[in-house]
Amino acid sequence: GVPRGKLVVGIPFYAQRYVDSKLQNKGHKTYGELQSKYKLNGELNSVEDYYFNGPQAIRDRVDYVYKNGFPGLMIWEITQDVPNDSSLDSVSLLHNLTDQVKNNKKNGADRCLN
Repeated sequence: GVPRGKLVVGIPFYAQRYVDSKLQNKGHKTYGELQSKYKLNGELNSVEDYYFNGPQAIRDRVDYVYKNGFPGLMIWEITQDVPNDSSLDSVSLLHNLTDQVKNNKKNGADRCLN
């Protein structure tokens, strides 16, 4: 296997659509599109038939990366987040990700994501 220290954890900023537990080939939306239409809160990871990583899931993923010694994270694709607007910070995936990185570093976790 590949050593953990050589793996980067990916985080999608989009949602996939599933109907009857089947992935729909043309069923994806950006997180920003879903946020604009549904005004999602930070706890949600799905709406209607769309499944995504919401703000709390992003924070949990950052914690997982730190706790398990992965060297970093990658985002696909950053422009699929909500617009860069301070009124949307609480639901912005990038804002939640960077805040959680800062929290981990403040709490002494400096093993990865330097």
